[in-house]
Amino acid sequence: MAVPGWKHQLDLTLRDCLSSLAWFPDWLQKLKAVSSFLRTETYVQQVSHWLKGQGVGGLAEMVKKCSPPNFAEWRWGTLLKVAAAIKPVLLSLIVVFPFALFRKSRNQAQLDLIAEAFSSASWSGWQFDFVLWLSGFITDLMQWGCGCSCHHLQLQSGEVVDCPRKGRRLHEAGRHLEQEQEKALALANSWATETWSCSFAELSDLQGCVRLMVALFTKKMRYLYRLPYLLARLREPGIRQQVYDQWNSVRPEEHHRVTQKWLIDGMPLRRHIDMMNPDGTNVHPELEAAIIALAAAPLDDSVSEGPHARWNKFQNHAKAATFAWNASTMRMAQNLDDARNMIPTIDADLASLWCNWKTLLRLPGANAHKAPRMNLKHVPSIRTRCHFLRYASRLTQGTHMVAATITIQVSLLTTIRLVIQPMMLHEMVMEKVVTSSHLMKGETIIRVVGLVVVVVAMALANLPRKKRVPEIPWR
Repeated sequence: MAVPGWKHQLDLTLRDCLSSLAWFPDWLQKLKAVSSFLRTETYVQQVSHWLKGQGVGGLAEMVKKCSPPNFAEWRWGTLLKVAAAIKPVLLSLIVVFPFALFRKSRNQAQLDLIAEAFSSASWSGWQFDFVLWLSGFITDLMQWGCGCSCHHLQLQSGEVVDCPRKGRRLHEAGRHLEQEQEKALALANSWATETWSCSFAELSDLQGCVRLMVALFTKKMRYLYRLPYLLARLREPGIRQQVYDQWNSVRPEEHHRVTQKWLIDGMPLRRHIDMMNPDGTNVHPELEAAIIALAAAPLDDSVSEGPHARWNKFQNHAKAATFAWNASTMRMAQNLDDARNMIPTIDADLASLWCNWKTLLRLPGANAHKAPRMNLKHVPSIRTRCHFLRYASRLTQGTHMVAATITIQVSLLTTIRLVIQPMMLHEMVMEKVVTSSHLMKGETIIRVVGLVVVVVAMALANLPRKKRVPEIPWR
């Protein structure tokens, strides 16, 4: 059962809420200029040296240690890290920033943005504080979805916790989100103009931004109150009746397959649900185990960022590769464990599979009799090998038989190893699962194939060609 990404949904909510404010695009551009300036080592050294000469060595050390992260526009959770890193030195830098040191700097556009930001009381005042508060509120929700209820206090204190329950909070996400929405609305309604030191119109914009956040939460997280995700909350009072109402609202075949397995008449889980009390008590042990398993669905989507980046790299280089091939050949711990555990289970010979690599490229269905074809033009390293093949084909037309044989053999070896060899098999070869004799046997076969290719190429090059009769121009 697929679960929408918790962090991605909140990231988009933060972007949409801040983008609704008319002043935010200009504010963000100035923040990026200040952040880029403080990340440049040469600028920071000049400012620190000048501040020490002015007798403010403490501020010079703070500026030197201030290193905001690179702001990623597509990952709005970094907005909090950038603003929090700049906040401690912001007000002091506004007072003593040495613009005269950088009059001859090449990037005058950046310095102009910094000057505009430092000269604006709104930018460094209530606008900066509101962005810091809103991004902190939503980022805390992101971190909550990545944690667990059994180590909540340790995670709040910043400790590193290794728990298998982290990110598996599907059964409590809806209730926690409702509580946080109520807190945000109550806090926004209690604001006055003195809270942010802004005008009444500007305060109305800030309160409208918070109300938009609550509305987007309700829209984007609506799936938590729908089947089949609602089944994870069956032990709560009143949830069983909601489940029945949603089940009867449409035909059974229109529901998700997980919902059908739970609620179709005659299924064991449906009988256990009918025997429950309306307040969520009297749960059968089999139903209890099913609820626990469904609630263990991962809510945290940050763990898939690394495999997703690898997937994009593989997919860009091999357009014709299927999902199963890319997913099974990525260098991941679960794939290596599957290779180690499944091979003894199915009684397969890894050495024979390694030597007979064509079994890995067998085409499905009616195309099984066809030779596998690979598109290598998208792989730069493969393209380099193909240049060797072109060079060898030219050599076959002359007398350099030895050079052509060596070139084609090396090309075939490198090409086949790079394309055919999966990552997990490579790991197992490094662990001596496949003996060196099998590898030598495979290399010998490839060399023989290369020699046959050379002979065939020379035979085709020496065939008599039909002379072309020159065309007579029309007069």
